Amino acid sequence: MRFQTQFLSRCALAALVLFASCGSLFASSVNYDINFSAPPGFSVGVLPSATFTYDPNAGFSNFIVDWANNDFDITSFANAPSPLATTGCNSSSTPQYGFLIITQSTGCEQYSWGGMYYALEFDIFFTLTVGNTQDEILAEFYYPAAPSPSFNETIDGSWTVTAESASAPEPGTIWLILFGTATVAAAVAFRRRQV
Repeated sequence: MRFQTQFLSRCALAALVLFASCGSLFASSVNYDINFSAPPGFSVGVLPSATFTYDPNAGFSNFIVDWANNDFDITSFANAPSPLATTGCNSSSTPQYGFLIITQSTGCEQYSWGGMYYALEFDIFFTLTVGNTQDEILAEFYYPAAPSPSFNETIDGSWTVTAESASAPEPGTIWLILFGTATVAAAVAFRRRQV
């Protein structure tokens, strides 16, 4: 009888560990796409595109801007936006405030993006403007040699952000959940038979 009790306790503990590990697989991070646009009537050679992952606890990851087939990782800039002045929008140099700027969710006035891509320099910025003050995410890169392909482009416009649809859990995750549930059910049934 003592062996059976220990066995049941171990089964229950194993099931709890499996459930806890499965819960971490359903993380709260979400992947996003940014679609850039230029002002109407503005002649544009190539617009950039961007993707990023955001987790409310961990901040941004994999924030990649692709411009003319060159990738620029601006993750660190998004995680530390630059409040240039007091906008009254609860400005801070945190990933959470960066996310509010990127998703245009600060509740404040006007948003715009701008970018310059020259032979030896790449700049991109997402700006929140309130009156004459601005907060922004600014990324600047300088090159000792021109990236290829190289061109001169200066653009300024607006952007939209869309969340990618949530993906279904992987088969391994489903099997872990089923195994944990079956283990708990078996332990409960076994114990009921013994009582």
